[in-house]
Amino acid sequence: VGFENQMKKINGGSYSYTVESGYGKNKKVETVTEHVDSFFMQSTEMTNEIFETLMEKDPEKYEKRKHPVVCSYVDAINFCNKLSEYYGRKPYYILGEKIDDRISSVTVDSSSNGFRLPTSTQWTFAASEGKMRNGFKYSGSNEIDEVAWYQENSRIRSGYDYKYETHEVGKKKPNAFGLYDMSGNEDEMVESSLDSVKTYGGSCSSSAYGCSVFEFHSDSYQLKGGFRVICPSW
Repeated sequence: VGFENQMKKINGGSYSYTVESGYGKNKKVETVTEHVDSFFMQSTEMTNEIFETLMEKDPEKYEKRKHPVVCSYVDAINFCNKLSEYYGRKPYYILGEKIDDRISSVTVDSSSNGFRLPTSTQWTFAASEGKMRNGFKYSGSNEIDEVAWYQENSRIRSGYDYKYETHEVGKKKPNAFGLYDMSGNEDEMVESSLDSVKTYGGSCSSSAYGCSVFEFHSDSYQLKGGFRVICPSW
């Protein structure tokens, strides 16, 4: 599926942050340290071409084959399982029965070496180059136009109004891990639930603020977005 050279190693590490609790004389400030294990992440957002090829559809019908795909959360995790099977890996997601076009449940196989969506922590760790709150405002730079397609450089006149269009992946500057478009182009889904999908990174229609590393959006209505996969080894 043309995927072999896309996985980049994200070297794990520890990071600290402060947590405040209580008020007045009872106020406490604690420093919390957490560790992220190393993992491998796709260098670009998943494209229409790769997605449609593996899902046994016709990628040639898409004019924007190299642009990020937008799909449902369920389609994204189904894709992860298909990609795992394609590479002879054990699927990560265990999907419940289908009832009225909806999946009843999703559980995971923690022993799997297969592909999956990143957690919120894994996504932000990778986007911030492992620096978390001490990193750049956007993924790879404090200058948004260097690294992101967002509303100011993706706006196209459409009649009396404007529309915003995605761009071919991997055309902006990557971050230090070699990851492209972690800010802008298309919102990226992370591990979520069947009832509410969380996305990070912003899209081509987002403001600069919406493309900052730690800005996210939770949606219980559309349940879709773009995505990139991770795996524990490569």
